[in-house]
This record gives sequence, structure tokens and C-alpha cells, in this order.
Amino acid sequence: MAQTRRWLTALGGATATFAVLDAAWIGGVAKKVYDKNIPHLMASQVNAAPAGLFYAGYLAGTVYLAVKPGQDRTSVERFRDGAILGALAYGTFGFTNSAVLKDFPVKVAASDCAWGAVLTGTTAVVAGKVSS
Repeated sequence: MAQTRRWLTALGGATATFAVLDAAWIGGVAKKVYDKNIPHLMASQVNAAPAGLFYAGYLAGTVYLAVKPGQDRTSVERFRDGAILGALAYGTFGFTNSAVLKDFPVKVAASDCAWGAVLTGTTAVVAGKVSS
């Protein structure tokens, strides 16, 4: 029962951290970058269903692969593993778009990749702290 509680606490901490940080990024940085560089690809509003599917799976994967509740892990280890996961996931999205979509700038892909690393690394550290 204690292990389940740690996992659920980690998932809750990851969800809250990720939501706050990603909302700030999207509203403060990404929207401006996207509006400037890829306005022709932007939807008038977010489609919540695919976004929700991504976030649910991604956060569960982050807890499983980077937080690892109940294991004796340092914040550096959690940040490292989260950053690797984030760079891979966000980089896959961005660089694949650069490869197959007309006029999707590599600089947008690179900024998304860097953001994914920082976001997921930070999320893993906070989730690890709240579940310890």
C-alpha cells in the first residue's frame, strides 16, 4: 500500500509541476515563437483530447522511467533521466516535423527539444521529492 501511495503521490506531483511549467512556457514563450515562425500551422484552439492522451501517457512514463518512486535516487539522477526522456520525446516531435513538414524551422524544433529536457527533468525532480 505504501508503494502505491508513493507512485500516486509522484504522479500527482508530476502532473502539478508539469501543468504549471508547461502552461507558463506555452503562454509565455512557445505561442510567440510559433506565431512568428509557423502561423500557417497553428489551430485556432487546442484539441483537448489528443493533448490529454499525450499528457497522461507522458507523465506516467516520466514517473516510471525517471522518478522511480521507492528507489533510492538522487535529484541529479532524476533530472538526468527526465531530461533525456524530454529531449527524446520533444525532439522526436520537433525534428520529425522539420523533416516532413514544409517550412517547419529547425530552430523551433531545437527550442522544443531543449524545453522538453528542462521541463521533464524538473518535473522528475519535484515528483521525486514529494513522493520520498
